[in-house]
Amino acid sequence: MKIRHLVFGLVLLLSGFIAWAVGAFAGRPCSPASSIHGTERIFPAAQPDVAAAITNAFDLFRYHGLMLTDPIGSDWMARDYHPTNGFLLLPTTETLCTVQTLGFLGKRHLPYEASFHITLMADGTNRTRVVVRTVTARAVNGLGLGPCGPCTGSVRVRPIRREEENVIDAIGEKIVSSRST
Repeated sequence: MKIRHLVFGLVLLLSGFIAWAVGAFAGRPCSPASSIHGTERIFPAAQPDVAAAITNAFDLFRYHGLMLTDPIGSDWMARDYHPTNGFLLLPTTETLCTVQTLGFLGKRHLPYEASFHITLMADGTNRTRVVVRTVTARAVNGLGLGPCGPCTGSVRVRPIRREEENVIDAIGEKIVSSRST
Protein backbone atom coordinates (compact mmCIF):
# COMPACT_ATOMS: atom_id res chain seq x y z
CA MET A 1 0.00 0.00 0.00
CA LYS A 2 2.76 2.48 0.93
CA ILE A 3 4.78 1.59 -2.16
CA ARG A 4 1.74 2.27 -4.35
CA HIS A 5 1.38 5.78 -2.86
CA LEU A 6 5.09 6.41 -3.25
CA VAL A 7 5.05 5.33 -6.90
CA PHE A 8 1.95 7.45 -7.54
CA GLY A 9 3.62 10.48 -5.93
CA LEU A 10 6.80 10.02 -7.96
CA VAL A 11 4.84 9.63 -11.20
CA LEU A 12 2.85 12.77 -10.39
CA LEU A 13 6.02 14.70 -9.58
CA LEU A 14 7.76 13.48 -12.72
CA SER A 15 4.79 14.33 -14.97
CA GLY A 16 4.59 17.83 -13.45
CA PHE A 17 8.30 18.35 -14.08
CA ILE A 18 7.98 17.15 -17.69
CA ALA A 19 5.00 19.47 -18.28
CA TRP A 20 6.99 22.41 -16.88
CA ALA A 21 10.09 21.47 -18.89
CA VAL A 22 8.24 21.42 -22.23
CA GLY A 23 6.58 24.78 -21.49
CA ALA A 24 3.02 23.61 -20.90
CA PHE A 25 2.56 26.26 -18.20
CA ALA A 26 3.74 29.20 -20.35
CA GLY A 27 0.29 30.41 -21.38
CA ARG A 28 -0.73 32.78 -24.18
CA PRO A 29 0.55 36.36 -24.57
CA CYS A 30 -1.95 39.03 -23.50
CA SER A 31 -0.52 41.72 -25.84
CA PRO A 32 -2.08 42.39 -29.26
CA ALA A 33 -0.74 40.02 -31.89
CA SER A 34 0.93 41.14 -35.07
CA SER A 35 -0.37 40.56 -38.56
CA ILE A 36 1.23 37.80 -40.63
CA HIS A 37 2.21 40.54 -43.09
CA GLY A 38 4.03 42.54 -40.43
CA THR A 39 3.89 46.22 -39.55
CA GLU A 40 4.65 48.90 -42.12
CA ARG A 41 5.35 52.59 -42.20
CA ILE A 42 6.18 55.04 -44.98
CA PHE A 43 9.11 57.37 -44.35
CA PRO A 44 9.66 60.63 -46.31
CA ALA A 45 13.20 59.66 -47.35
CA ALA A 46 14.90 57.98 -50.28
CA GLN A 47 15.52 54.24 -50.10
CA PRO A 48 19.35 54.52 -49.75
CA ASP A 49 18.90 56.94 -46.83
CA VAL A 50 16.53 54.55 -45.08
CA ALA A 51 18.90 51.61 -45.67
CA ALA A 52 21.74 53.65 -44.14
CA ALA A 53 19.52 54.54 -41.17
CA ILE A 54 18.74 50.84 -40.61
CA THR A 55 22.39 49.82 -40.65
CA ASN A 56 23.25 52.69 -38.28
CA ALA A 57 20.35 52.01 -35.90
CA PHE A 58 21.09 48.29 -35.48
CA ASP A 59 24.86 48.19 -35.97
CA LEU A 60 27.03 46.52 -33.31
CA PHE A 61 24.12 45.00 -31.35
CA ARG A 62 22.81 48.45 -30.33
CA TYR A 63 19.14 47.49 -30.24
CA HIS A 64 18.56 45.01 -27.36
CA GLY A 65 21.58 42.97 -28.44
CA LEU A 66 20.00 42.00 -31.76
CA MET A 67 22.38 41.17 -34.60
CA LEU A 68 21.76 42.77 -37.99
CA THR A 69 22.51 40.42 -40.87
CA ASP A 70 21.61 39.46 -44.42
CA PRO A 71 18.41 37.35 -44.58
CA ILE A 72 19.34 35.34 -47.66
CA GLY A 73 19.82 31.70 -46.76
CA SER A 74 17.79 31.88 -43.57
CA ASP A 75 14.63 30.28 -44.94
CA TRP A 76 15.06 27.46 -42.41
CA MET A 77 13.80 29.73 -39.63
CA ALA A 78 10.08 29.47 -40.33
CA ARG A 79 7.63 27.70 -42.59
CA ASP A 80 6.80 29.63 -45.80
CA TYR A 81 9.63 32.10 -45.19
CA HIS A 82 11.85 32.66 -48.23
CA PRO A 83 13.63 36.03 -47.96
CA THR A 84 15.27 37.53 -51.03
CA ASN A 85 16.17 41.02 -49.82
CA GLY A 86 16.20 43.31 -46.82
CA PHE A 87 17.71 42.87 -43.38
CA LEU A 88 17.34 40.32 -40.61
CA LEU A 89 17.53 41.08 -36.87
CA LEU A 90 18.45 38.00 -34.84
CA PRO A 91 18.43 37.60 -31.04
CA THR A 92 21.75 36.92 -29.34
CA THR A 93 22.12 36.77 -25.57
CA GLU A 94 19.65 39.45 -24.45
CA THR A 95 15.89 39.13 -24.41
CA LEU A 96 13.84 41.78 -26.14
CA CYS A 97 11.35 42.40 -23.34
CA THR A 98 9.05 40.50 -21.04
CA VAL A 99 5.67 39.44 -22.27
CA GLN A 100 2.69 38.97 -20.00
CA THR A 101 1.04 35.60 -20.52
CA LEU A 102 -2.16 34.13 -19.19
CA GLY A 103 -2.28 30.39 -18.65
CA PHE A 104 -2.75 27.56 -16.20
CA LEU A 105 -0.58 29.27 -13.57
CA GLY A 106 -2.30 32.66 -13.98
CA LYS A 107 -0.59 35.83 -15.23
CA ARG A 108 3.16 35.51 -15.70
CA HIS A 109 5.90 37.69 -17.17
CA LEU A 110 8.21 35.67 -19.42
CA PRO A 111 11.28 36.83 -21.38
CA TYR A 112 10.43 37.36 -25.08
CA GLU A 113 12.78 36.71 -28.01
CA ALA A 114 12.02 37.46 -31.63
CA SER A 115 13.65 37.61 -35.06
CA PHE A 116 12.60 40.39 -37.44
CA HIS A 117 12.77 40.66 -41.23
CA ILE A 118 12.97 44.25 -42.47
CA THR A 119 12.20 45.02 -46.12
CA LEU A 120 12.35 48.31 -48.01
CA MET A 121 10.33 49.35 -51.06
CA ALA A 122 10.56 52.65 -52.88
CA ASP A 123 7.21 54.42 -52.83
CA GLY A 124 7.61 57.26 -55.27
CA THR A 125 10.71 59.38 -55.68
CA ASN A 126 11.38 60.41 -52.10
CA ARG A 127 9.36 57.99 -49.98
CA THR A 128 10.22 54.52 -48.71
CA ARG A 129 7.89 51.87 -47.35
CA VAL A 130 9.46 49.85 -44.51
CA VAL A 131 7.88 46.55 -43.49
CA VAL A 132 8.95 44.80 -40.28
CA ARG A 133 7.74 41.20 -39.98
CA THR A 134 8.36 38.88 -37.04
CA VAL A 135 9.83 35.64 -38.35
CA THR A 136 10.07 33.75 -35.05
CA ALA A 137 8.69 34.64 -31.63
CA ARG A 138 9.45 32.67 -28.47
CA ALA A 139 8.93 33.02 -24.74
CA VAL A 140 11.67 31.59 -22.54
CA ASN A 141 10.11 29.10 -20.16
CA GLY A 142 11.06 25.80 -18.64
CA LEU A 143 14.01 23.61 -19.42
CA GLY A 144 15.30 22.02 -22.57
CA LEU A 145 17.83 19.37 -23.30
CA GLY A 146 20.82 20.63 -25.25
CA PRO A 147 23.93 18.84 -26.47
CA CYS A 148 25.73 19.60 -23.19
CA GLY A 149 22.86 18.82 -20.84
CA PRO A 150 19.97 20.88 -19.47
CA CYS A 151 19.45 24.41 -20.80
CA THR A 152 16.62 26.95 -20.88
CA GLY A 153 13.68 26.00 -23.01
CA SER A 154 11.32 28.20 -24.94
CA VAL A 155 7.85 27.95 -26.39
CA ARG A 156 6.58 29.44 -29.61
CA VAL A 157 4.19 32.37 -29.07
CA ARG A 158 2.30 34.76 -31.32
CA PRO A 159 4.31 37.76 -32.57
CA ILE A 160 3.70 40.93 -30.57
CA ARG A 161 2.79 43.97 -32.67
CA ARG A 162 4.34 46.46 -30.23
CA GLU A 163 7.83 45.02 -30.74
CA GLU A 164 7.55 45.41 -34.52
CA GLU A 165 6.47 49.01 -33.94
CA ASN A 166 9.48 49.54 -31.64
CA VAL A 167 11.82 48.41 -34.43
CA ILE A 168 10.15 50.82 -36.86
CA ASP A 169 10.37 53.61 -34.27
CA ALA A 170 14.12 52.98 -33.90
CA ILE A 171 14.50 53.33 -37.68
CA GLY A 172 12.46 56.55 -37.66
CA GLU A 173 14.56 58.04 -34.85
CA LYS A 174 17.74 57.31 -36.79
CA ILE A 175 16.30 58.93 -39.95
CA VAL A 176 15.38 62.07 -37.98
CA SER A 177 18.79 62.23 -36.27
CA SER A 178 20.65 61.78 -39.58
CA ARG A 179 18.70 64.67 -41.13
CA SER A 180 19.49 67.00 -38.25
CA THR A 181 23.25 66.49 -38.60
